[in-house]
Amino acid sequence: MTFPARGNDLRQDQREGGGRRGIGDAARMQISIRATLLRASFVVAPTFLFIYGIAHWVDGRDGAYGPGIAWVFGHVMFLLALLTFGLVMVGLHQRVSRNTTSRKLVAGLALLLGLFGVIVFARIAVIDILTGLRANDQAAMSTISSQLNAYPNAALVPFYNIGPLLFQLGMISLMLQLAILKPRQLPWWSPISLLFGFLLLGFDLNLLLPGAILVGIALIPLPLNKSTLVT
Repeated sequence: MTFPARGNDLRQDQREGGGRRGIGDAARMQISIRATLLRASFVVAPTFLFIYGIAHWVDGRDGAYGPGIAWVFGHVMFLLALLTFGLVMVGLHQRVSRNTTSRKLVAGLALLLGLFGVIVFARIAVIDILTGLRANDQAAMSTISSQLNAYPNAALVPFYNIGPLLFQLGMISLMLQLAILKPRQLPWWSPISLLFGFLLLGFDLNLLLPGAILVGIALIPLPLNKSTLVT
């Protein structure tokens, strides 16, 4: 009389075991997809930035920038670059060794500052896209841009302008941690290359192409290193 019960128990265990394996496989697949996306962002983000540089160069060949297709396309690429840099910073944060409380705090603060900066910076890119779509000439661009920048309150404009700085500080901080903290996952020159890339971008938009190349060089060791240390 007990044999059927044992058989039922065995089949139940097999079903539960299969369910657990299915859940485990799904979780591993999600982790793998996330890791692949983060690793790809290290290449995709500077690529978007480089394409933006090309569009900016094409846009300025007539001596003026915007409005037009090149202006809108370039700023769409810039917006995509910013959003992808958000993924880059998440990937950097995952790789930082956080085996002490102070390291966790520093890495977490750098990530929060960087992501907040990306959000604020993205607002600027969206305004530039809308300006390019709505304006017919340079004068209209100036008027429309001023109106959009003043929304919802002109007093917040100085606050919006700190977005780029926070983004750069957050990302450079994470890169420095990866280059300094043991186990080191970046060469010493990566944060320096990133810094000079950002300096070129901030100094003159006509230096977008070399700036994007320097940013790409700074990040290139990361997709080659599959480590995702989160201790």
